[in-house]
Amino acid sequence: MKQEQTKRVQSTVYACGPEKSVLVVVAPHVEDVLAQKSLADTLGQLAQKCGRCIVLAPCSLGWGQLICRLDLPGDFFATVDPIRPPHYVSGLAAALVSELTQNSKADLGLLALNAEGHVGYEKVDADSIMAAAENFASYLVGKSSKASYIERLSRNVRRIASSVTSGMYL
Repeated sequence: MKQEQTKRVQSTVYACGPEKSVLVVVAPHVEDVLAQKSLADTLGQLAQKCGRCIVLAPCSLGWGQLICRLDLPGDFFATVDPIRPPHYVSGLAAALVSELTQNSKADLGLLALNAEGHVGYEKVDADSIMAAAENFASYLVGKSSKASYIERLSRNVRRIASSVTSGMYL
């Protein structure tokens, strides 16, 4: 494939946790499957250095579910219900899961958060964000800081959600 046919994709990566052992990636919406694969390969290499990767993906769950987990070997979200058909994860999240499971590069956990909207432009609801945060906060900030992290996150999520949900879908 010629170089000019692929788009350059940039993403922000943060090292978090008590020992900076968890990567948090702000992944853009990427429609090009080759760019998804390329970004997933790069993120897979970074995850291998940390040894642990948490993937959050939007999914139209319905039935009152806020979050589900993808059933993966050694998953550290065992207390969360697994995702069941007809629900699925796609895009960059799926490419990253494929990369990490295929090459056994890191411990992996995926949480699917309830969202609505067109694929790639989903809006995740505030309750799903908070439910996911309850499950992964100790990996990001340690158990001793979890309560204050959840409190700060809740305040920010509610403030953002109140301005976003004040309109109507037409």
